[in-house]
Formats: sequence, structure tokens, C-alpha cells
Amino acid sequence: ARLNPDLTRGPDSRWLNPPTRAVRTLTLKQLLHFDVGRIKPGKYEAEALFDSDGVDLDRPVRLKVKVAVGGGDMTIEAAGAVLLGALNLSGGASAQVYFGARGGDLTVNAGGSVALIGPIQASAPSAPIMSVFSVGGTIDIQAALNITIQNSIVAVSGAQSHGGVIRIQSAGSITMAGSSVLDVSGEGEDSSGGTIELNADGAILIQGTIAATGGPSTYTAGGDVLVHSETSVMVAGTISVNGQATGHLRLEAMDGVLDVSGVLSAECAGDHGMAGEIHMDAGNITISGSTIADAMGHDSHAGHVNVDGLATVTIAPGAMLSAQGHGGGCVDLTSHTVNVAAGAAINTDGVDQGGCICLVASGVIQIDGTLHALLGTVELTTGLEPAF
Repeated sequence: ARLNPDLTRGPDSRWLNPPTRAVRTLTLKQLLHFDVGRIKPGKYEAEALFDSDGVDLDRPVRLKVKVAVGGGDMTIEAAGAVLLGALNLSGGASAQVYFGARGGDLTVNAGGSVALIGPIQASAPSAPIMSVFSVGGTIDIQAALNITIQNSIVAVSGAQSHGGVIRIQSAGSITMAGSSVLDVSGEGEDSSGGTIELNADGAILIQGTIAATGGPSTYTAGGDVLVHSETSVMVAGTISVNGQATGHLRLEAMDGVLDVSGVLSAECAGDHGMAGEIHMDAGNITISGSTIADAMGHDSHAGHVNVDGLATVTIAPGAMLSAQGHGGGCVDLTSHTVNVAAGAAINTDGVDQGGCICLVASGVIQIDGTLHALLGTVELTTGLEPAF
């Protein structure tokens, strides 16, 4: 076996030219000086003929894949399915200081399904001393069939910048396993969160973690997360757009079903600033987890939670909707039927000024749970008398 010139760089960081040396002629010390595993920049194509697609057994299927690699970026175009393992598009940390660097970009366009089974790293390159104005990369994945995410996709930033962009679009469904992570956070000082968009014609199931949080400095903002399905969205994991200033989280299931049993968070953790906004829009909405837009600093203001259901909005037993802060925020529930079940709670308490709880129903409002709005207001508007 010989060193592969398309995957190997020498001690001088240059790509090897064929013919390369046989591995058996090198000592272990010599082998350790080679960088093995990175793909040499260029364009690669492969084509194969499969007996069938597993459905139509009498019809052969031609699969063609194009991969382009250059400048830390990669593009994959496939007529069929794509199975993607570990990728590192971040660059190394060979410099002591990075200024204006960015993570690499990955584009995948598949005519079939996409399975992401390995970690994908497209973060801004890190440096031992400082990484300034370093932006996370862009991950853009599109598939004609289902997309499954089993590992992490990370495009975080360096200092004084913002996290990257992750866009995942499927004509089928999108499933995030419990071990999966999508992260475009701003990790450095004065660095804000990036953008994550999940868009599917079919169902979206989120069991893992989505993060677009801002850094620890005073003026950093949470990022933007949009989850949109034409049929249903289920959130059993955690979605966070926390920051020192407003982050935005929007969940949409058109006229379908939205079920939140996990945690949605748009908190402001610092002494100054404002918590973010959380919007939910669907036909029928059930919340049994926690939805938090708190801001507990001495000069901060809680955010806004807006839940808009065409038919029903149900706050299930054990659920918590919270927009508490030095200044309380707002929680608005709007639907034909609004039900706050026993054991559920909505809280917009404030220290200086409370927030507002606003429930609007064209039909019935049923309240068996608890509404807290210390130093604030509670407003109920309905076509029928509310039942307590």
C-alpha cells in the first residue's frame, strides 16, 4: 500500500505527487510527519449502476455523484441518496492570531435521502491567542426525500463576529436524533449567534439540541432559528437563542400539529439587555415542556412568547411559559379554544414592572392552571365566558 496523494500532505504541507512511497518503507516517526485525511482541492465525479432502488426491483438505477473541494469549501451533488460521515471544514490553529477568518462552506444537493452520521465542523478557525472577526461557515443541505441528523453540525464563531448559517431543506421529513446537535453560537467575546433554518414538506422531529446563542459580552445577541413544516413539528429536545439582546425563535406547522415537550429558551442572562422572542404558529398546539423568555438582570427586560393556534392551544399539566424579569415580558395565547390545564403555569412577574398575560379565543378559554403577573396585567378576551 502507498500513501494516497489525494489525501496526504507532506511535512512541508504540500500535497504529495505520485508515485508516492510505499507505507512499509517508512518508519513510524516518518509517518507521523504526514497529514493524512484531508481531501485535496479539486473536482471529483463517480458513477455507478445499481440493480434497483429497492422498490422497483426490475429497473436499474444510475447514481452519479459530484464533489468539489476548494478553499475549505465542499459541494456534493448526488442523483440519489447521500450518506455523510465526519467532515472538518474549520481550518487549523496554526496561526497565533486569526483576523477575518471564516469556517468552510458545505453544500449538499441530493435527489434522494440524506443521512448525516458523522460530526460536521465548519466553525471559524481557532487560534491560541485570538480569533477576531472570525465567522462560522455555511451549511446548506437539500434533499428530495427524508433527512436524518444523527450527530453534530457546528459552525460557531470567534470573537467580535457571529455564528454561521445552517439551512436544511427536505421535500420529505427532517429527523434530529437525541444525540444530534446544530450549533451556530457566538463563542467569542462580543460575538452573536448565527442562523438555523429547518424547512420540510413533511414532519419535523427534534429530539436533539439546537443552539444559536450569543457570547458572554454585554452587546451580543441571540441568533435566529426558524423551524417550518407543512404538516407537523415535534420538539422533544432543546432549542436556545439566549443572548444579551433579542434572539428570535419561530416554530411553524401551517395548519397542522405543533407539539413542544422539550425546552424553548430565549433568555437574557446579563444585567442589561432584553430577552428574545418565541413564536409558535400551527393549527393545533400543545405545550407540555418549558418555554422561557426570562431576563433577571437588574436592568433587563423579559421577552415575548406568542402562541397562535388556528383551532386549539393547550398548555398541558406541568408546562411552564415564563417571561419574568426585572421588567416582565408578555405571553400571548390566541386560538379558537385556549386551555390552561391544571398543573400548568404562565408567569410574567416583574421586579419593577410586571408583564402581560393575554389570552384570546373566538370560542372558549378554560383555565385550571395558574396565571402569575405580579405588578402586571392579565387580559382575557373570548366569545364565551371564561371558565375558572
